[in-house]
Amino acid sequence: ATEVLEAVNGERDAILIDTRRLAEYEGTEDRGDPRQGFIPGATYYYWEDVLDENDRLRGRDELLAEFQANSMWNTDALIIPYCQTGTRSATVYAVFRWLGHPSVKNYDGSWVEWSRDESFPVATPG
Repeated sequence: ATEVLEAVNGERDAILIDTRRLAEYEGTEDRGDPRQGFIPGATYYYWEDVLDENDRLRGRDELLAEFQANSMWNTDALIIPYCQTGTRSATVYAVFRWLGHPSVKNYDGSWVEWSRDESFPVATPG
């Protein structure tokens, strides 16, 4: 949480990636958390989008190109995927490692932790 907050505050060069369902990111799906929305500055990327239509991992070149095109790939930045509890985001973490990114950390506390700490900022689209 400390490293994520540093990223939010611009004190750490990091890319936050919210890997939950779109309704969770938008704050319209309530999963019992005290606050809804996303971590400010996070890019939305649904975790299952790393899979093809047969539920197999998409190719390296295709995934790398997609991450680059969506400003989610920067080898000088720490990549921090998160979800509700760190489970779905672990897949995206593993993909970034497989692609060879040198600095990736899964935020295992994820939204469950973030939404419960009133000192942490929360954003919603719009």
